[in-house]
Amino acid sequence: MFAVVMVLLEAAPRPMPRQSLCELLWPDVTREKASHNLRQAAYKLKQFGCALDAKGEDLALPAGLAWDVEERLAREAAPTDLALKWGFLVGYEPRVSDAYALRIERWRERVHRRLIEPLMNGLRQTRTRTQWTRAVAYSQAILDMDPLNEEATLTLAEGRALQGSKAEAVALLDRYLEEIDGMPGELAIQPTLLKRRITERMPAAVRDRSGWKLLVGRDALLESFANHLRRARDHEGAIVAMWGEPGVGKTRMVRELNALAAVEGWSLVTISCEPTWPDRPLCALEVMTSTMLLQPGALGVDPKAHRALQRLTTMDPVGEPLPQGPEDSAYRQRLLRTSVLDLIDAVSSERPLLIAVDDAQWLDPTSVPFFSMAVEHAANRRVAWIFAGQQREQLPKMATGSSRALVSRVNPLTENESFELLGALVHGQPPADRPELLRRAASVSNGNALYVHTLATHWLSTGDLSELPPSLEALIEQRLDTTSQTAMRCLQVCALLGRHATVSRVELVMQVERHALLGALDQLHSAGLLETQGDAPLVRHGIIASRSVGRASKATVVLLHRYIAEVLEPSAREGKDAGVLVACARHLRAANLEQRGIELIETTVRQLVRAGSIDAAWTVMRELRDAPDGEGRIYRLLAAKLSLEIAFADGDRASAAEHAREILALSTEAEGQYQLRRVAETMLIWASYLAAANTRELLDKTLSLEAESDSRDSLRAKLLENGWMLADQAISR
Repeated sequence: MFAVVMVLLEAAPRPMPRQSLCELLWPDVTREKASHNLRQAAYKLKQFGCALDAKGEDLALPAGLAWDVEERLAREAAPTDLALKWGFLVGYEPRVSDAYALRIERWRERVHRRLIEPLMNGLRQTRTRTQWTRAVAYSQAILDMDPLNEEATLTLAEGRALQGSKAEAVALLDRYLEEIDGMPGELAIQPTLLKRRITERMPAAVRDRSGWKLLVGRDALLESFANHLRRARDHEGAIVAMWGEPGVGKTRMVRELNALAAVEGWSLVTISCEPTWPDRPLCALEVMTSTMLLQPGALGVDPKAHRALQRLTTMDPVGEPLPQGPEDSAYRQRLLRTSVLDLIDAVSSERPLLIAVDDAQWLDPTSVPFFSMAVEHAANRRVAWIFAGQQREQLPKMATGSSRALVSRVNPLTENESFELLGALVHGQPPADRPELLRRAASVSNGNALYVHTLATHWLSTGDLSELPPSLEALIEQRLDTTSQTAMRCLQVCALLGRHATVSRVELVMQVERHALLGALDQLHSAGLLETQGDAPLVRHGIIASRSVGRASKATVVLLHRYIAEVLEPSAREGKDAGVLVACARHLRAANLEQRGIELIETTVRQLVRAGSIDAAWTVMRELRDAPDGEGRIYRLLAAKLSLEIAFADGDRASAAEHAREILALSTEAEGQYQLRRVAETMLIWASYLAAANTRELLDKTLSLEAESDSRDSLRAKLLENGWMLADQAISR
């Protein structure tokens, strides 16, 4: 009976001859038996209210019979009701006859082509608007009808990857490649390229629960940002600058834009600034260049430029001397600037480049001029920039003041959006009064996305929302109260390590049983306090980091700095990572390990001078000069010594003489063999300077030293020896 209706429906509006129906549906029986079967089917259809229209030897469906497929096709060009099953006769595999099965299959293909067309329109529209949840739904509806549709397969894989399911996306592409194996080779190009982008360049997923993949209330803003950044693909350098209160969702927006760019084939450079960076010269520039040197196209940088960038990203290159005078120093400064631009050009020529600076309020001042220069240079290149900060005034002026910039505030979620997000995050909770609790919690959150996420985690772990904390900070404190001692210590270590945190380093600092560390990491992840990117366990937000460290006593913090420095020091002394060296020096200072900190700081300053960044070197000197009395005298002596070297390299003879006199004054107060050795070295440089600048002053000082000399004073004897030697050389010249 169903087969009769299908044949007549497929033939409509034309009638179908009775004999053709009999031959199609009952090919293996006699003509009389087939005619009997057809009469029986027509009789049963009449009983169901579907009397066939008989016209002589022809049969047809009654006039006015509606077909839902036609209605659906006529409804709209891009259907929005994706909850309905869009396939036609999906899973219907008739065994009536081979001819009937073939007829149904051909009909199904024709109908599917008509159904797929509006779905493809919807898919392309939502994909362009970065509405990936709907794009995934369109893709699935299309693949139900056309399992080998390339565009739907690629969109579904992209959507799954952007939602955090990289493994599912790769598996989908693998299955598709297996299905098209043996077909023309060009069919495998796009799936293979997308698979490589997802596996090699897609940012690691940091969301654990299905609800955390949601992006509520940000579709319009994300679409606006994404479309603006895409202008860079046409050599129109684009800038996106966003700001908003802590926890409102700026970092999430940066991650979504990064993930979208990765899927579209961009090179990604992400710079996540930290609170300590303003005191670390060229830190942001070093992170940007070291990351960019790993991108495709970086090998195309001029060898001289590559060497200049190595001076910045590695410590004390072999055979690399300090600048030999002001001309050499100025040349290195110019070379560093042009090298950064050359690197940007080389990488962006390979593929579009997206550089994202998150928490830009902590961008170090010495890097800002380089970023300003690079942003201006990229005006007509395939380079896009993202700057995200807490306040508009804290964002660099080159980001907010450029005509190429799209500047926007990330507003708090509305109460309805907070309600929707919270409901998705706590999906499946049993309380009967859940809607009222959700509405009250959404109201208290004030649209802060981090508050909503933390509140959801608290509910999922305790099942209690009877007392809602009045602020995000109070809620975080409440979550920290439920953390075990081992987990809290692990969180503090991760917070102090910052961007240098890895699982192996945390393990070395913690020195606890493996099962205890594993339990601590699991607890922190479940509580939403920690997230993992690759091998890096990162504290989920700066507020969580500061609050957790604030719970430790001062003595504990000092010891943690010491343990972290001991773990970082081997890598720092290898000289391969400038950031690790500077971080290690800061941890040593915080741990009151003065001499080891001095050695690393001295290496850092000389590395900055070699890189051609005199301004950044002076910044370190100012920090050293602010050291307190007592042990701080060693730092001031070192600062004077290094300042003399910088001034000499910069050609500032007046400053060099001033620092030389400061060294003499400090040297009389210095005690201990370490300080004596350092003073002797600095005096040798001072004497070298005076020999070139004022021979008479050098002679007078040497004679004065000789008159006051004591044979038991090894320092003065050394200074006298150096003084006479250099004075003799100066007189000879």
